[in-house]
Amino acid sequence: MYNNSTCHNYRAMTIVKKPQTYLLKLPKYYAYALCKFKCTNHHLPIVKGRYLNIPLDDRKCTICNLNEIGDEFHYLFKCTFFTAHRALYMMRYYYTQPNMFKMVQLFESTDYHDMLNLAKFTDIIVKQFRAE
Repeated sequence: MYNNSTCHNYRAMTIVKKPQTYLLKLPKYYAYALCKFKCTNHHLPIVKGRYLNIPLDDRKCTICNLNEIGDEFHYLFKCTFFTAHRALYMMRYYYTQPNMFKMVQLFESTDYHDMLNLAKFTDIIVKQFRAE
C-alpha cells in the first residue's frame, strides 16, 4: 500500500489507519460504492489511462472543460459536470476552495449522514464512468 502509486488517494483519504466503523453502519450497496472509490476500483480517467498506457498528464477529465486530470479529487470537488450533485450531497465547506486537508476531513468524518451522502455521491461519479 505504501509503495504502490495507485494507493496514493487511499492513503490520503485514510490518514488514521483504523477500522472504518461507518462501513458497518452504511447500507451494503453504499459501503461497497465508497470502498470501490477509495481503492480506485472504477473507470475514472486516472485509472483507465493507466491500463491504456496514457501518460499521467494526459488522463484528463472528459466531461468538463477545466482541462484537469480526471482523478478522484477532481470529480469530488471541482468537475463542473457534478456541480448539482455536489451541492446536494456535500457541505459547501468542502468544495469551496477545496484542498487535500478538506478531503481528509471529509473521508475521516464519523458522522453517519455525511458518510452516507459521500457514498451516494461517489456512486454517482463511478456510475457516470461505467457507462462510457
